[in-house]
Amino acid sequence: YSMSESNSNHNINIETKDFDFTLPGVKKNIYKVMLTVKGRGDMKLQYCVDASESWHDMTNIMTGLKTITLSSGTWQNLDFNFNGHVNPNPSTVNGGDLWASQEIVDSIVRDAKSIRFRLISDTSVYGFELNDFTIYYRMKGIV
Repeated sequence: YSMSESNSNHNINIETKDFDFTLPGVKKNIYKVMLTVKGRGDMKLQYCVDASESWHDMTNIMTGLKTITLSSGTWQNLDFNFNGHVNPNPSTVNGGDLWASQEIVDSIVRDAKSIRFRLISDTSVYGFELNDFTIYYRMKGIV
């Protein structure tokens, strides 16, 4: 998704489809989400499970905040989890981009058959681009 600088007076409201990972009746544990984005402005990443309309804010692993603040206009890699646990050991690579040095496994959505995401903003976002959206999950065993 890309928004040009000339379309700068728009709020973001991007909603994904309901991801069931091709197995709609099987429960999954969903661990985290990684986005690669750029632009300027504030927004939130939210999720809901099993086709509900109950949206929950996700937490940026590096900052511990529920708001994404894009300020540089350059690509940023952002890791999110579901409970607000902050990674205690960030490392600096690739010219200053912060990356989590370990995955957070104690903050997960358990037993979800599907999950949906949305990026929203209450204020204008300038030059927003979404390059990559990665979901880390595992299928649960069938009992």
